[in-house]
Amino acid sequence: MGVAPDDPSSGAEQPTSLQIRPPATTKPPARTPPTSLQRYETPLIMVDSEDESLQRLHPDKSGRAAGLAPGRPVPAIPAIVECGQQAKERIIMRTTAEVTIVEARPEHAAFIAWVTLAAFRSHLEHGFWDFILDAPDDQMLRFLEVLATTEREHWCHHSIFVVAEVDGRPVSALSGYFEEEHGGLRLRDAMAEANEKVGRTQDPVALARAMTVLQVLPEHLPNTWIVENVATLPEFRRRGLVDRLMAEALERGRRRGAAVADISVFIGNDPAQRAYEKSGFAVVAEKRHPDFEAVYGCPGTRTLRRPFAATPGNQRAQRRAVRR
Repeated sequence: MGVAPDDPSSGAEQPTSLQIRPPATTKPPARTPPTSLQRYETPLIMVDSEDESLQRLHPDKSGRAAGLAPGRPVPAIPAIVECGQQAKERIIMRTTAEVTIVEARPEHAAFIAWVTLAAFRSHLEHGFWDFILDAPDDQMLRFLEVLATTEREHWCHHSIFVVAEVDGRPVSALSGYFEEEHGGLRLRDAMAEANEKVGRTQDPVALARAMTVLQVLPEHLPNTWIVENVATLPEFRRRGLVDRLMAEALERGRRRGAAVADISVFIGNDPAQRAYEKSGFAVVAEKRHPDFEAVYGCPGTRTLRRPFAATPGNQRAQRRAVRR
């Protein structure tokens, strides 16, 4: 469900995320070694890092990139030239930049924190992390950065993300995983670890409000490859970056023997839904609940699904998916 708004790089890429269910019993196929890095040459429009569209995730006026905690490296500082008598009059520069698709590393944790926060906010005023953490952005980002590097892996852990870098700077990311490996109660245990590291105590009232999301969580078939936590820095959207990340994430799921891939969106995030439908996903389920809507201001969630090409390892699971 975690998908950021107006972001599907090919048309509308919005953040997408949320899995907090008991772990399933089906064991997915063993992991395979990662593929080599992908590199692309692409023209990008560069804009000011202090653009007003970034201020919601980072109100600091000092020029740091959206969503990064103070003192953290800037993931992609765009070029800008000011001219004329008024400082706000700007010339947008075009340049050719190298785009590389890489596996997320621990040093990407600050950027993964921003992606996780943006993805869950989606097109909403407040998202899951806003309610459960109930803190200023810089504190939430610091917590999510620690959460991305906990000892126990989970569905917000950096290890399940792929990242698009422009000239070595992270600008877009998404995650892909099996619920049997990274879903269930793993996040609860990882949050306890992160709370201890940052000295945080969970407010039970904030927790209760946030967890109304359980009423609209998507349901996945066994052996489903889940794609979520999708977000791109505003100034790098509509450049095809998520298309490339999606292709890499789906290829990983195919190699792992997944039967289908699922991605979920909050109802109302129409640009993201349209973009995923263009990528071969189709809506298969919708969940609504008044308790969730009362807190989040959104009716619920939609789950989109696309099958993988049949292989000896996933044919049985695909037949079950078709019957359902």
